[in-house]
Amino acid sequence: MTRYGGNLLALKIVAATIHEFFEDNVFKFLEATALFIEENISNLLAQQFHRMSSAEADMAYWLAIAQSPISLAKLREDMFIKSSLSDLLKNLDSLGRRSLIEKINQGGETVFMLQPLMVKYVSDRLVAQIISEVLEAINTQGIERMQLLKTHNFSTSIAKRKGVKGEVSHSILGLVKNRLQVVFLKNMGAVEPLNILTKVASVLENKSPLEVGYARENMANIIAELTSSDKYSSRQGALFLVP
Repeated sequence: MTRYGGNLLALKIVAATIHEFFEDNVFKFLEATALFIEENISNLLAQQFHRMSSAEADMAYWLAIAQSPISLAKLREDMFIKSSLSDLLKNLDSLGRRSLIEKINQGGETVFMLQPLMVKYVSDRLVAQIISEVLEAINTQGIERMQLLKTHNFSTSIAKRKGVKGEVSHSILGLVKNRLQVVFLKNMGAVEPLNILTKVASVLENKSPLEVGYARENMANIIAELTSSDKYSSRQGALFLVP
């Protein structure tokens, strides 16, 4: 089924569900809500992700950031920590054999993308980790615990999406902004989070690219997204974060 992106393990769960609860009737299953097996699918995807090596997980994050098919050359160019071509191909092959990514021909060029099920799961994990690192930076007013903020460029897919109404809000950067707004609105405290983020960003300005990676660009873009939001700007003076 296209709903599950051809993921073989997901299809096995679906097949077992149809047999056990829908008397082998596919039409009855399709009429039912997808939430019926959401928990099983989520557990399956979590297991698949945790079996990835760190290099495979990094690659999965890059594919989620791209949100569209990406070539081997572009993938290698974007990665802050460069891998050898042989290692890159080995990791892509490993993910492909487990039905986690698709390899397709696009205009005579081979491109790669995450399976539809994995896109949402990996994106959710990525956004959660970014939020955690941003809040840690606010609480500590430092950059020491930044990881993904340094190694992955979350704005790589923004440039080509800026001209399409609504597209930015669905990018990784847009999802981060939306989640941060919710956190800031729900929590009041003694410090203003946006001012602290700005101070943290100024610290990054004095660091070498080798030391901070993509963190400077990521933080600048996160702050820009937050300050450009009407919802945030209208209440900026009242937004605080509990330390």
